[in-house]
Amino acid sequence: MTKVNYIKIAKKAASTQINELKKINKIFNKTFIQAMNTISNCKGKVIFTGQGKSGKCAAKISSTMSSVGIPSFYVHPSETSHGDSGSIQKKDILVVISYSGNTPELNNVLKYANRFGIKIIGCSSNKSSMLLKASDVKILLPKVKEEDP
Repeated sequence: MTKVNYIKIAKKAASTQINELKKINKIFNKTFIQAMNTISNCKGKVIFTGQGKSGKCAAKISSTMSSVGIPSFYVHPSETSHGDSGSIQKKDILVVISYSGNTPELNNVLKYANRFGIKIIGCSSNKSSMLLKASDVKILLPKVKEEDP
C-alpha cells in the first residue's frame, strides 16, 4: 500500500488557492465599483443566473445576499424560456455568471433582459463573449489555471 503525503497535498491545494485569490484581487477596479453601485441602487431584486458550476456559484451568492437582507433569488437560465422570465422585472438587476460567456442557455435570458431594459452585470473570463457584449456592467474574471494531470 502506497503511503499518501496528505500534508504535501494540502499545501499544494492551499498554494493554488492563494495564487488564484491573487488573480481575483485584480478585478477589484472601477468596473467592480460600478457593479456595487448598480446593486446598491437597485429598486427591485438582484437576480442571479448561470449554467452548470457557474449556476451553483450564482445560487450561493444569491442565497448569501438574501441572508443579509438584499432581496435576491436565483433563476435557472433554461427555465426562463419556459415562463420564469416573468419573475424578472424592469426594476431588477440581472447578474449573469458564466466562465466562457457563450453558454447557449443564457441566450434567452439575455435577450429578455435587453428587450425590457433590465440592467445586466455580466461576469465572464472571455472579454469577447456574448455575455459581456450584452451586459451593462462587464466584470472580466481571471482565467482558471489548468491543473497538472
